[in-house]
Amino acid sequence: MTRRALSKATVGMLALGLPVLVFSHSALAQKGKPPAEGSVSCPISSGTLKLTPQSGSPGTLGVTLRAKIHPPSPCMGSPTLANGDSVTVTGASLKGHGTATSSPTSDDTCDLGTVTVTLRWKSSPKIAPTMLTFQGGTWSPPGPPILPASGGTLESDTGSFGGSGASATITPKSEYPPNPCAGTKPITIHITGGTVALGSPPTS
Repeated sequence: MTRRALSKATVGMLALGLPVLVFSHSALAQKGKPPAEGSVSCPISSGTLKLTPQSGSPGTLGVTLRAKIHPPSPCMGSPTLANGDSVTVTGASLKGHGTATSSPTSDDTCDLGTVTVTLRWKSSPKIAPTMLTFQGGTWSPPGPPILPASGGTLESDTGSFGGSGASATITPKSEYPPNPCAGTKPITIHITGGTVALGSPPTS
C-alpha cells in the first residue's frame, strides 16, 4: 500500500472513530541485534581513565572509563551467531563507570568497588552489546589497570559473548601521580593501548 493510500485509510478510520496505531520510521527500522557467541580479542587504540573525588564521600573516587577499539585489521577470535554464521568484529566503543578508594594500608594502592562496562561492537553482521560487571580487587599504580583487578571478580557478563568470561588490560601514559587514588583533585589518565578479551580467544 502506498503512503497516499495509507494516509487516506488513516483519515477514514479516524472519521469512523476507529483506533489508529502510529509508528515512526525510526521505530519501524529499529531491530534487535542478536548476541554473538564464541570468543574475541581486540586491541584498545585510545581512551581516558578519569578519577574524580566524590563530594561528601571523603576518600571515594568516581571512575569513568572511555576507550576506542579501532584496530587496523579485524579483531582476533572466532565469533559466531547462534545459527553458526560467522561474525567479523572490526572495532568497538567501551564505556565504564564505578568507584574506587585509596587503600587504608597503602596510598599507592587503589581499592576498586563495582565497575560496570558496556562494549558496543562494530561488526558484520551487527551484534548485541556486551555488559560486564566487575567487583572489588586492587590496582597498584604505576602498574596497568586490569579488570577484573587483582583479587577482584567478574560478577556478570551478558549480551554478546556473555557467560564466557571477560578481561581488560589498559596501557596508560606514565605522566600521572604514583598514587592517583589518594589525590583530592580530579585526574585524567590517557590510555595509549591495551586489550579487551572475551571468551577464550587465541593468544597469538
